[in-house]
Amino acid sequence: MRPVPQRFATLAVAAAALAFLLPVLAGEPGMIAVLPVRNDAGLDKTEVDYLSDLIRGTAALTLGTGEALATKPDVGKALGAKAGNCDEQCALKAGKRLGAARVVLCEIRRIDQELKVTVKLLETEGGALKAMELVGGKDVASLEAPLGNAVRRVLGAPAVPGAAPPPPTGPVTLTPDEDKDHFGDLSVTLTGVKEGSGRKVDGPADADVLVNGRRVGFAPYNDGLPAGRYHVKVVRGKDTLAQSVVDIVAGKRHVVEAATKVPMTAEERASWNEEQTKKRDKRVRMERAAWEAKRAEWETAAGKAREERFPYLVSATVLGGAGIAMVIGGGVAESMALDQNDKVSSNYHMWQEQTDPEAIAAAEKNVKSAREARDLDNTLGTSFLVIGGAAIATSVVLFIIMPGIPDEPSAPAALGSWIGASINLSPLVGDGAKGAALEVRF
Repeated sequence: MRPVPQRFATLAVAAAALAFLLPVLAGEPGMIAVLPVRNDAGLDKTEVDYLSDLIRGTAALTLGTGEALATKPDVGKALGAKAGNCDEQCALKAGKRLGAARVVLCEIRRIDQELKVTVKLLETEGGALKAMELVGGKDVASLEAPLGNAVRRVLGAPAVPGAAPPPPTGPVTLTPDEDKDHFGDLSVTLTGVKEGSGRKVDGPADADVLVNGRRVGFAPYNDGLPAGRYHVKVVRGKDTLAQSVVDIVAGKRHVVEAATKVPMTAEERASWNEEQTKKRDKRVRMERAAWEAKRAEWETAAGKAREERFPYLVSATVLGGAGIAMVIGGGVAESMALDQNDKVSSNYHMWQEQTDPEAIAAAEKNVKSAREARDLDNTLGTSFLVIGGAAIATSVVLFIIMPGIPDEPSAPAALGSWIGASINLSPLVGDGAKGAALEVRF
């Protein structure tokens, strides 16, 4: 990396001062709102914030006469929950809330292995798309120069010559020039965290330090960097241990802390497993004792409920059985009454057809006898049906109103196979009789 020339720093300060004074001198400024980058590429928040700050800083140095930049807090208030996830319609609404004439909206996506950034300039009055640029790169670092030029172009400013080539990949040696005042120090520390205990120990020195996507050495790391803003990332294999956007200030040290997990040795893991087993066994014993106490309370309550239920259960069963029997008997009697009714009709026709006095008298007697049998069967059938129905209804009511047995408490899952098994057969008669019941508990 090359040091920042003194004249560039002076130019930046002058440009910032000019951007502040021009709106005051020119009266009512033309407001420009720069929104946070819309992240559709799955980048880390620090990377997105870095790109958003890069775009905002470029826009601030590109403002023309009579233009002003909406402040970052005001933009955040205008976006609300939509910050970082704003589309064109949302951008136009936010611009109108801010009173901005134009809005800069950047959207980043990942196409295959490449990052694509769309830079849009929207006009809030009418919602027209004034300008758009598309830039691409393999990582965040390679987007810096082309993205800055794209922002300048959509705002109508010329690109900066010589800023397009991306930084090289691979090991890089950073050598400060003779002007030491432009450099600050970057220090990356690596702390080992012992697996299982969380204690801080010495960590292995095999984590790579990347500055703006370029590998500069191993952590722990300490070297000088030109004053400016950098994206620092510490990786170990496929794991990201730390990453942040840092502002290097001339003559000062900036520290980035990274932590990596240090695995346990075989002896440590065996000891840790034994300790965890003891803790688990203790917890299981405590839960078992609490559950057994709760189970004992339930058994007492359930036993009392069974004793209260027994008279209801016996009465309901007897009444239900008797009611069913009477309903069946009533049905049989009604069937017999129908048969007797057929006999009444048959004998009546025979009576009408007879001419012999003795035959007439015998047929009349048969009709009378059949009628008496029919009426008796009908009376018995109706009575049995009514009484049997009432008995069944009473049985159902008794089943409904009899006291219920409380739900058995379920054993905690942590007990698992620790819970024993028992079988209890409640006696039908004798002391403690509760009715026939078979309990199997696991």
